Amino acid sequence: METKELKIQIPDGQEIDWQESAKQEKIVFKKKENTKPRSWKEYCKNNEDKQMWFVREDSTIGQCHLMCRPISEDKNTLPTKELAEAFLAMMQLMSLRQAWIDDWEPDWSKGTYCVIATNSSIFAAAMVNFTHPLSFPTQEMATDFMDTFKDLLEIAKPLI
Repeated sequence: METKELKIQIPDGQEIDWQESAKQEKIVFKKKENTKPRSWKEYCKNNEDKQMWFVREDSTIGQCHLMCRPISEDKNTLPTKELAEAFLAMMQLMSLRQAWIDDWEPDWSKGTYCVIATNSSIFAAAMVNFTHPLSFPTQEMATDFMDTFKDLLEIAKPLI
């Protein structure tokens, strides 16, 4: 049997209504529903049957089912183990950064030196008018911090 293809341009904000298209033997479009949650309550309702991850009191990562640990009451959950590990590493990095910078306060308008991550690397860069949690008063301090805590930075990369 020979197959034929037909390319259809779906209008922005629309999707194919497969049920109506099958009934009418023609392609019917419908407005695409917004599935993104617009509140925490809506997020909880849409995710109440999912497995989630959290940081335990002993700083280990735990997995839970939200039917046993309701997300609406417990906001200490994350959708993936990788993100839970990243948050734990970021908490450590923030405490370490505070110990390094002491009482220094960044002046975002004049610029600071920040530890930045991309998909492939972590580096220290000068930033002006850009806030960042891993900011330092000097390039040398930012680079030294980055070199010293590369292992934690790699784990926290999704957040930096």
